[in-house]
Amino acid sequence: MSTRRAVRERGSVMLVALVILVALLGLAGYAAVSIQQTTAQTGHDRHEQVALYAAESGVAAGIEFLRRHYDENDHWSAFVSPHNENPPSPDGIRGNRAKPGEPDNIFREDSGAWYEVSIYNHIGDPQLPSGIDSDARVLVHAVGYGPNDTSVSLEVEIRGAGAVSLSGRPCPGYAQRGIAEDGAGRHDCLDAVVHDTASIEPGS
Repeated sequence: MSTRRAVRERGSVMLVALVILVALLGLAGYAAVSIQQTTAQTGHDRHEQVALYAAESGVAAGIEFLRRHYDENDHWSAFVSPHNENPPSPDGIRGNRAKPGEPDNIFREDSGAWYEVSIYNHIGDPQLPSGIDSDARVLVHAVGYGPNDTSVSLEVEIRGAGAVSLSGRPCPGYAQRGIAEDGAGRHDCLDAVVHDTASIEPGS
């Protein structure tokens, strides 16, 4: 009887040990998945930030370009298209469409960042069908790209009234870099930043 009891006790101990082992393996697996998910999310957030920074840089470059090419009579007619069907993406915009590793790219090559900037006529411009900027209002549309095909689109409507008198003064940056959307604060290159929108396309 004592031998059977010992066998039963050993069996019980082994069963308990097996249950504990299975539980520990389950916890280890959960921890591994949790760490993997956290790492992936951190990477995604970093890629998104790179793309956002690239888009903001593209907007700033586009604003600077328009500041230097404002015409008192024709405004920005040279940089808009009829009905916005083929919005220009001027080569004169610093770093425009220059991918990582290309000479004109303004970012570190290992960042994977670049941007593409286009100019749209203001949708309320009565000369929109003709491709003429008659109200000195245009939109700077910038798509910033980061690693793993992550992209962020920013669109900023700007007004050019008074820009000629300020020619030669540097444009300090984009609205999210110290220029308020409502025109408050310092905005030497333009009369006002009217409004902005943003959208994000996450990569893998």
